[in-house]
Amino acid sequence: MARCPDCNKFVSYEEEAPEVELEVDAEGMVTGTVRIVNACGECGTELREATFEVDGPEYGLTAEQLAKHAGEGHGLEVEEQSSERTDRQEGKGRYAKKFYGYDLAFRVTCSCVEGLKVEGSCNDDIQASSMDELG
Repeated sequence: MARCPDCNKFVSYEEEAPEVELEVDAEGMVTGTVRIVNACGECGTELREATFEVDGPEYGLTAEQLAKHAGEGHGLEVEEQSSERTDRQEGKGRYAKKFYGYDLAFRVTCSCVEGLKVEGSCNDDIQASSMDELG
């Protein structure tokens, strides 16, 4: 529970869907951000947020895949397949820790006739107390 500055009440959180921005570069690397927000359960005012970076060698094409889809006539694109909020709890009782995060699935495709389709996924979470306060 948190105090909402707009309602001036202690309110529960409304967990909004993740905001996802993804890009794929010419080297086949997928990068981007995933933003999650906890909003006021009464009025919808955003109270806390966390932004995760999607970046790393595991989120891209292999050298073999890229070699087949490089040069003219090959344009790589990435699209979100699905995304959802996650939450979990560690421990019990008074000392339990709450974590909020996301699960994301995406697909990298090539505009060429061969129709490259590479599926990928990522997830992450953060302790609720480490989320940034807004307002």
